[in-house]
Amino acid sequence: MFIRYTDRLTRPAAGAIRSQTIRHYGDAETARPLSCLPDAEWALLAACANADWDITADASIPQLIAEQVCLAPDEIAVIVDGEEMSYAQLWARAGAVAGGLRVAGVRLGHLVGLCCERSTELVIGMLGILRSGAAYVPLDPAYSAERLTFMRKDIGLRVIVAQVGVSLPDGAYRTIVVDPEPAQLGEPDTYGLLEDDPWAAGPDDLAYLSYPAGPGSAAPTVMASHRNVLSLLAGTRRFG
Repeated sequence: MFIRYTDRLTRPAAGAIRSQTIRHYGDAETARPLSCLPDAEWALLAACANADWDITADASIPQLIAEQVCLAPDEIAVIVDGEEMSYAQLWARAGAVAGGLRVAGVRLGHLVGLCCERSTELVIGMLGILRSGAAYVPLDPAYSAERLTFMRKDIGLRVIVAQVGVSLPDGAYRTIVVDPEPAQLGEPDTYGLLEDDPWAAGPDDLAYLSYPAGPGSAAPTVMASHRNVLSLLAGTRRFG
């Protein structure tokens, strides 16, 4: 599996970007200048116009993906076993997952299980959970049902995002199924997923929780914020 974060674009100068307009999805008649963006959002956008651009840790993971959607919606974002997905496709399908999570009552800071094999569904589910404001907890479908059930109960998971056909824990909880090719996608700004969304994650909110491999394992539980993840990326590789 390969996730590409690309900046191989012909970027205009920051001033040129700021003079452009932004339109709300579903409202072709309404356009506003990008200069109306709040300073924090403009700073992120302006950073993308910098030829020497690096990953910023002062944002959430969905914010950076959203920037790429705006800059290069048709660029390839994910490649899994020869299957490709563009940023626009990834963003829309993750939005469908996030919308389902919001309807299920998931909010900022909640923990959501993620049970998918190595696939496009894994990436869609991961981003969908993060877009909802929650943090994901990886549940390896190769684990036994007993192990998955123990993890769900111990963590207290009430919602799990899953791929069709994988083994799931026993018990009472909501399941959001990842559809890699949904017949109909809702508007990207539905389900409360708006720019002023009070439940959107920030850089210091939890992005994921990694549970120990088994009962009595000496491995610690790992908790990482969006800032932690982006700082790691910035320190270990450059994209482009």
